[in-house]
Amino acid sequence: MKETTVSVEVPRFKVEHSFSLKEKLKEMGLTDLFRMLEDSNFGLYISDAFHKAFLEVNEEGSEAAAATAVVAVGRSFNPYREVFTADRPFLLLIRESIINTLLFTGRVADPCNQ
Repeated sequence: MKETTVSVEVPRFKVEHSFSLKEKLKEMGLTDLFRMLEDSNFGLYISDAFHKAFLEVNEEGSEAAAATAVVAVGRSFNPYREVFTADRPFLLLIRESIINTLLFTGRVADPCNQ
């Protein structure tokens, strides 16, 4: 496999998803969180827990949840450069490179209609 520099063209898009964590947390054994305990004097319990993820990519850069990144693009003339245009469905991954951890994964089903 040969390493090649590629120019990547990505359309503007926004990915947003939210879901309840209640059932997954119960499956992990955290059932007491979601019911009032008989010996509790506070009368408080958790009714639900949610997770929401957000990613927007546009001409100014990208924003994921509350973190912002700016994409800088260098230009040089190269008539033989390879170009990848993401004009069909694609998967995306945001990785933190220092500890090599995935922070965000997503799927753009129709990039031309976002």
